[in-house]
Amino acid sequence: MNKNLIFRVLGSIILVLIGFACDRGENNNSNNNNNGNNGNNGKVFSIKDNLKYLAITDAKSLFIARPETTSKSTGVTRQTLFKITTEGAVVEVSYRDSANNVISSQQILPEKVLNLTEDYILVIFNSIDGSQNKPQLMVRKSDGAAFDATNMPAPSPDDYYYRKYFGRTQHDGNGNIYFKGNNNGMSELIKVNISNPRNLVASRYSAAGESVWSFFVDNAGNMAYNQRYRSADIGFVNNPYGFVGTDGNNDSIITAYLKNEPIRDYLQFATISGNPFKLMPYGDSLKVNAISIPTPQGDVLYARFKNTKKAYCLMCGQIIECWNPQRKLKTTPLMQLGFTPYRSEEFMVNTDHFMYILGYSSPGLNVPDKLVQYNPESGSSKEIKIVSGYELYQIEPMDNDKLLVYALRLSDGNRVLLEVSAEGEVSVQRVLDNEVITSMERIN
Repeated sequence: MNKNLIFRVLGSIILVLIGFACDRGENNNSNNNNNGNNGNNGKVFSIKDNLKYLAITDAKSLFIARPETTSKSTGVTRQTLFKITTEGAVVEVSYRDSANNVISSQQILPEKVLNLTEDYILVIFNSIDGSQNKPQLMVRKSDGAAFDATNMPAPSPDDYYYRKYFGRTQHDGNGNIYFKGNNNGMSELIKVNISNPRNLVASRYSAAGESVWSFFVDNAGNMAYNQRYRSADIGFVNNPYGFVGTDGNNDSIITAYLKNEPIRDYLQFATISGNPFKLMPYGDSLKVNAISIPTPQGDVLYARFKNTKKAYCLMCGQIIECWNPQRKLKTTPLMQLGFTPYRSEEFMVNTDHFMYILGYSSPGLNVPDKLVQYNPESGSSKEIKIVSGYELYQIEPMDNDKLLVYALRLSDGNRVLLEVSAEGEVSVQRVLDNEVITSMERIN
């Protein structure tokens, strides 16, 4: 055979093989750009349809971190969901599809985590294409199974402000959760039945046209918000007495008011209920210094302890044990803990056995300068030496009476995650390298 002919044939074969390889490479690149998880058969990746499991079964707390700057190459700021495990490790949460294949986290932009109940959390995602339609998944804590929750209204953006008073979500004894939902900038109370996670039923629970900023709901589904009381059976009535919280069993809504007119130097607690509206006082009146307080609208710092069935609030410069099984009220002056009296404390959060109070040591300060751990059973307290070296952004409870604190370390300007032990010791969990935390929540 002519050698030139052989070379021409071989050259043709090589060109065909090169073309075939290039074609395969382009197709593979196209598929990878569309789904990124090698298991979607060329379809566009969808969180609702494809993300079925989150690895959170060993998580005690979750937080979302993002870089301080947007990526110049993609124009997208990557957001990463981390968990703090039962062993105290900080680990990125992985995602899986229905076939148990790992999904690339590059296409998943978690925005917010919300602890719904003892069994479920809500995770809200940003759309990678920048659209306003944000996917939502309700995730079961026990196995990480994810369920589409896009028919639930998105929580209101101001929910952290409410968190300083009690909690972002509450639930009754009938399998319903309640939270503030965002409806065109108006905060409405939303009730969601989660007994069947594959068929979530959401409805507005507040009156039409009313914007809500704080609320409490008891086990029966009775609710107080603003100057309203809603009976689970009867409907809305006006509530001139406001509300403080719920009792230690979460069976009724409680309030407090000043009496002994015109001096108004005694504080009386009562439960509220029904239609017609009823006020049912309990316990002895507490003698307080004559001071005019506004009708409480859920803006009183409040804590409830499941293990003792007791509830506490901060009013009139005192920590008040406002509910116990004996219905006998007890008080501890805030001055005894080193706080200035009669100024709204900045924040209070409770763990299983302690209350942590962030506040002011003198009335002239603009920034809270004191964090105190208070044991309501023994009456003992301990100052946590943290405030002077850090600017505190967020405080969340952990198990074993610990605190998780997101803060700015003033000595070097680094943002850090801190853990405060029950003994008051402060340790650094993670130094955030040019990252900011956008959401942080205890889930177990």
